[in-house]
Amino acid sequence: MNKLTFWCLLLALFALAQCRQPPDEKALRATIDAMQSAAEARDAGAFMEHVASDYSSAREPNNRIFLERYLRMMMLQQQSIGVTRTRTEITLYSGRATARVAFIVTGTNGSLFPERIDGVTADTGWRIEGGEWKLLSADWQ
Repeated sequence: MNKLTFWCLLLALFALAQCRQPPDEKALRATIDAMQSAAEARDAGAFMEHVASDYSSAREPNNRIFLERYLRMMMLQQQSIGVTRTRTEITLYSGRATARVAFIVTGTNGSLFPERIDGVTADTGWRIEGGEWKLLSADWQ
């Protein structure tokens, strides 16, 4: 098999795998991607665009205002933030979903190596609002 045939076959297989995801799952994965990009860009406002107004968490205090303040504080403490997702498991319901997301967060303040590395697993709840997925709840460890 020549290289061109191999790469065409690989691309076709990748396209088929993407097509097998339901549209709602693709859209939710895109939302999670956007939140990841916003965190890495240290843009709390862009991150919060994907959070429902009635967001809650198992942690105290457990509301949207606390989440935004927490994000802004973390972003002020780190000059650079990296987020690497290692796993995303999505379960869809009618207009709702749950997602278990595992990721590694790194933070640096101008040095070559991260000064902070955290492994996080978040169990999240989602719902569709106005055609877009919004984060409704989160519990992380």
